[in-house]
Amino acid sequence: MQCRFMVLLRVTFRRHCARCCVLLTLLASTGAGAGPIVITNVVDNPTSFFTFVTGAGVSHFPPFFQIHSLVDIPGTPWVSNSRIVESAGFTADSLSVTWDMQHILGPHAEDVNPNPAVGLLSLSFTPTAAGVFSLFTTPFPVPVTHPITNPGTHFDLLFLSMAVNVGTGVLGHLDINGYTIDYRAEHCEGNGVTTPCTPVPGGVGGMNEAPEPTALSLVMLSLLLLPYARRSPRG
Repeated sequence: MQCRFMVLLRVTFRRHCARCCVLLTLLASTGAGAGPIVITNVVDNPTSFFTFVTGAGVSHFPPFFQIHSLVDIPGTPWVSNSRIVESAGFTADSLSVTWDMQHILGPHAEDVNPNPAVGLLSLSFTPTAAGVFSLFTTPFPVPVTHPITNPGTHFDLLFLSMAVNVGTGVLGHLDINGYTIDYRAEHCEGNGVTTPCTPVPGGVGGMNEAPEPTALSLVMLSLLLLPYARRSPRG
């Protein structure tokens, strides 16, 4: 379902004995033409984290881009924040995601909490052909050292990936018709390779989407200009 937000204001005013009519049309799209994203929070506990986001595609309505800000649900063992940007280009859509992740509470008595290191990950994609594409960070996963009070090393392994469905639209434009972004983290006593991690299910947490900044700005601007819109011009 398309979700559109439009404010149409006509401001008429007189200055220096000259009439001037200003028609201000502000259009903000909360997923116009593409629909909102769906956030599914699966796991959030001291050992494991898993959230995935599904999007219906990229909007081809003004302003031709959409920003989704995902913020952490507080009071959980991981602090996770992300930003997803959908853009409609001249010949192809594009999609990018950034993710910052910090482990606040480890599962072991020797874990130093919180982990002072923050993982910063990103992916971006602009298609050159139609099809289904999978993208992963390099390296995959991204290791973040988690200090401990005993000799040895623990790691927080961060997995960021996305699957994108691309089709051919009008005049050969490459349309992103849907995508899934996976955010996953595991705390390991080793490096996750020679010493495999053991995921632990359960836990309540993850991320929520913050209100759309553009739409909020339009609401504020419409309220500020509303008194002027009610005034009538004088001859």
